[in-house]
Parts: sequence; C-alpha cells; structure tokens
Amino acid sequence: MKDKPTWITYINNTAAFFILYLFKIFLKPKKNGTNLLLVNTGQIGDLIISSILFENADTLSKKYDNIYFLLRYEYEELFKNIKKINFINWNYQKYKYNIFYRINFLLKLRKMNIIDTFNLTAARGITVDELSLLSGAKNTYALNSNYRYLTKLFGNKIDKMYTKLFANSILNEYDKNLEVLKFLGIDDHFDKTSFEKTITNNNYKYEIAIAPFSSLNNRDWGAEMFNEVISQISNKYKVLLLGSLNQKKQLELLKNKNVTINAGGLSLDQLYDQINNVKLFIGLDSGLSHIALNVGTPLIAIIGGGNFGRFFPYNESSKARYLYHNMDCFGCEWRCIHDKPYCLTEVTVDEVMKNVNEILNNYENS
Repeated sequence: MKDKPTWITYINNTAAFFILYLFKIFLKPKKNGTNLLLVNTGQIGDLIISSILFENADTLSKKYDNIYFLLRYEYEELFKNIKKINFINWNYQKYKYNIFYRINFLLKLRKMNIIDTFNLTAARGITVDELSLLSGAKNTYALNSNYRYLTKLFGNKIDKMYTKLFANSILNEYDKNLEVLKFLGIDDHFDKTSFEKTITNNNYKYEIAIAPFSSLNNRDWGAEMFNEVISQISNKYKVLLLGSLNQKKQLELLKNKNVTINAGGLSLDQLYDQINNVKLFIGLDSGLSHIALNVGTPLIAIIGGGNFGRFFPYNESSKARYLYHNMDCFGCEWRCIHDKPYCLTEVTVDEVMKNVNEILNNYENS
C-alpha cells in the first residue's frame, strides 16, 4: 500500500492541526471529572487487543464512576454483551466532513464528566488525537508516538499536549494495553493464549474455519496457496470459509466438497461464536486472527513481516502458531521494497499443512 505524497500529508496535517489548536483554545479541560474514557478508532484487531481492559471492569469501577469506550459505530456490535462498559459509537466520515456533527459530538463527550482519557489507537492521526485531547478530561494519555498518519513535525507538537505518553519502548500492542492497566494499579496479564478451552462435544457443524483474505491484499498469502490447503483439509474435515461480502467472488473460487462459504453473512458477535466453536482457525495478520487468539481457539496465522512483533506474533505456543519467511526488511509497515511480499509468499503449503496436522493430531488425542 502506497502512502500519500509527503506534501499532501503536510497540507492535511496543517489544516487538521489548525482546527485542533483553535478548538483547544475554547474547549478547556475540566478538573473535577469522575469517569474514564477509552478511545480506540481502529479496526477489529485493534479493538480485540484493547478489550483486555474490559476484563478488569470490576476493578476499574472502584476507581471511576463510569467507564466509556469510544469506537467506530460499525464495530459496536462486537461488544454488545459486555457489561459495565458504556460504548460510544462514532462515525468517522461524519466527524471529518460535517462540522455540525463534529462540534455536537465533542460537546457530547465533554458532558460525560471525564477525568482520564486514554488514546489506545495503534496508528495515531490528528483526528483521533483531537477526540482524546478535547474530551474535557483533566488528564489525557496516549500509548505511543506512532505517527502513522502524521508528519513528525505535527506529531511532536501533539505529543506535548498529552499528560503522558505510554510504552514508547514497548513494541507489541497487547503489552502496551497491559501497561495502561499497570498504570491504573492493575497487575494483569493476557491469559487467553493458555487455550484451556473446554469442548463439551465433538459434533461440530464446522471443524475448521479459514479466513484466506485480509482487508489489504498486500497482506494476503495467495489464493492459489490457500486453494491447495483447503483442498487437502476438506478431504477429511468440514471447512468454513470466512470473509466480507466484497470477498465473496474470491471465496467462491476456493469452494469444493465439505466447504461452506460465509461472506458477510455473520454479525460480529456471531463471528465470535463461530470462531470459538471450531477445532482450528487459519488466517492472516487480520482481525479474525485476533478473535481466535482472544477466544482460545488453536490458530495458525500467516503474518509476514510488515508489522512483525507489533501485533503478531504474540504468546506463541504449540496451539498459537505464526508463520512467516524471515527477511532483513521486517518492520516495513507493509511499504514493501520488493516486487511481492516474500515474507508471506515464501511460506509453503507443506509448512502450513505440517502445522495443521500437528495441531489437529494433538487436539484429537488430548
């Protein structure tokens, strides 16, 4: 994925920074709030990572009267069964292009009596910084100085507006969120990767779930490779292919016996249930792989090296396996200098099947 030219980024940052600075003059922080605001405007994987904090809602409730979590409206359903957290849905397009929605939304936040705001978003930009810094909180915190959508000039200026930046020396986003809990006096750890999942029966509707495509095709392993894996697996197991509605045609090319396709037909909470109820999940560096990790389903993720260590691998084990071809250019943030992402494409079908067979043999013999 190519980034915008630097001069366009500077123009966009200049306009956005001017608006933020202007708003900040008139919208001063409050000093007597009693509530906590968590902000994450990222996608599914980012939100799953930050859900670590939800598990400690009882403890956080002893420190704050109310806990709010701001996320994009299209992902709110993901957490509809979570208690003790008040979710605020946010429309990015309206916020960016409708000044009336923008002002009303900020005023709504400021009425929520916030004392502490944590910007948990992995890739910061002025828009999400604006939401955090203008929330009315006495204290505002950010996880890092990852200026994915900022030039360094404006990033440094905005950093100084925060009360504190966390975890600049920590690479992994799971560990960064745990650092927030430590700051709040909660010494916790993410233990979902223990895979102590209790299976009540073996009458699975589907035994293996596979998500062969990501939202960004430069993170895809390749349809031909997945086709071979699916062909081998479906000789013995019932397979469910997962993807979005716009991936339906691609998924249909991979269908054969014992294979069912669900392209955009499941709600986010149904995706949770489906991935929770298979013997094995196979995916990429994507949100569905984070769901598998979160619910404790054995997983194989073909991740490449674009963001190596930042999201995956995390807590590797015999049942959480991450496959990649090691290269010197790891950490490129998917700004690939080669004609193809060899860190992905050099992972072989045999390597994937070896891991599939090991996990399933261990699972069925346990």
